[in-house]
Formats: sequence, structure tokens, C-alpha cells
Amino acid sequence: MLFLSIILGDRRIDGVGRKSDYESVEPNDYLGWSILAALCCFWPTGIVAIIFSAKVKSEWRLGHKSYAYELSKKAKKFCWISLVAAICMWELVWVSIYEGWWEV
Repeated sequence: MLFLSIILGDRRIDGVGRKSDYESVEPNDYLGWSILAALCCFWPTGIVAIIFSAKVKSEWRLGHKSYAYELSKKAKKFCWISLVAAICMWELVWVSIYEGWWEV
């Protein structure tokens, strides 16, 4: 069974042949972080994070557990992208003001 699961790429079965906790714990949807990223950080990627976050619980309830985990990871990734983009944008604004690119 283990050999077959390794060949077929089924990561949900552990070495004993029983299903691991992968399917028993509902993934985090990061909806709060996604809304915060859309409002306070870089809004285009924040909206994408909200879309992925909103789908996590519905896919979990439909039984698409691996897809729910994938959506959760994507939501988290886009929250981080929003934060990094916002930091880069603010750094660019402050450097441009400090260097005198804009007359304020």
C-alpha cells in the first residue's frame, strides 16, 4: 500500500496505511487577513486573497478537501504579496520624497 501510494503520489496516506490528519482539520481561510490586506496594503492582490479565502470553507463543506487546502495556501500567499507590495510602495514614496523627486 505504501509503495503504491508513493508511486501514485498520494500524500494523504501515511506509512501505516491510514489517512493522516490532512483531511480531518479544516484549513484556515485567512479571510480576516485578506480583508486587512485589501484595505491597508496593496488592494489588487488583497482582492484576489479575499476571493480565494471566500472559497475555502465552501470547498471544504463540499468535500473537496485538497482543493480547500490549496485555496488556503493561495490566500495566505496573496496576503503576503500584498504586504510586501505595500512595503515596497511606501519605501519608494518615502525615498522619492527624501530625494526630492516630488516637491512637497
